[in-house]
Amino acid sequence: MKKTMEETFHLLNARLIDANYMIDESSLANLNELKGTTIAIGCGGSLVVANYLSKVLMEKGIFSIFKNARDILHEKQLVDNLIGFSYSGKTHGIQLALDHFTGNKYLLTCNTNMEKDNTKIISLGYENMDKEESYISLSSTLIPMGELLKFHKNMSKYEFSKFLREILEEANKWAYQVNWKNNKVSNSSEVFEIFTGNDTSTTALFLESLLVEAGLGIPILHDKYSFCHGRSTLAYKNNKKHNLIYLMNEQSELDDFLLSLIKNNYNNIMIMDVSNQNMTSLEKEYYLTVKSIFFCKRLAEEKNMDLSQVGYNPYVVRKVYPYKGEI
Repeated sequence: MKKTMEETFHLLNARLIDANYMIDESSLANLNELKGTTIAIGCGGSLVVANYLSKVLMEKGIFSIFKNARDILHEKQLVDNLIGFSYSGKTHGIQLALDHFTGNKYLLTCNTNMEKDNTKIISLGYENMDKEESYISLSSTLIPMGELLKFHKNMSKYEFSKFLREILEEANKWAYQVNWKNNKVSNSSEVFEIFTGNDTSTTALFLESLLVEAGLGIPILHDKYSFCHGRSTLAYKNNKKHNLIYLMNEQSELDDFLLSLIKNNYNNIMIMDVSNQNMTSLEKEYYLTVKSIFFCKRLAEEKNMDLSQVGYNPYVVRKVYPYKGEI
């Protein structure tokens, strides 16, 4: 019997804590050998982890950007290293990109039995845990992000477990205490305009992916500064019916400026703010991503939906997911 959303969220804490103690984080030590420029790649939901990985590497002094795996096949190779992230290690697009790339190649995966010619495997090795039976990836996103955060902060397993317990409890409380500007969002537009910046881009990608894959709504991502150059027209032309999700890691002059102007242009407003937390920027973004997960749970409840059992199109999904052609 498939687990419900309530069961999946109830087990989330245990899954994250178990993975924290189960994974041999020394496998990430391979990242210390990176020299030169690096691209981190993903496909679909794994782009979230690739984005976060690129930030961790930048903090380590390694110039890194993230891209869709497809881009590697169509652009000149101007970097030294390519790191693909794939939960299974077998994602077709990741495999194509690694095969095409001629520099130093790495595959970050949760598959403990993965081998690939001319590619160094970095296995997080937690695939034998109680499987998350959910159409929407929660622990399979937060676990690799968490291991990367531990790598960045050089956290002990105990320190990270303490951190996890605190933010999971706080995020769950926040999701049910914070209020939209107007009643339940389920009574308003299906459009969610998400304001983001460099320090919230991982969370924005996760939210965009989850809202689309779960059918919770139609996300539109706005870079905060780009919004100053013409993107305000969308909400204005739609009679202020859209929902606003405003992501904030470090509160800036631009945040204060935008929020003072746009609050009255949206039907419902949700400000996800971690700027007052005594954490590094990467810790705060991990926390912000956790908050976004619990927010989506509340949103699903308001819409009487179950994130673990999404009513996807079976005909299309069964055809497109195993696609092995050109990209």
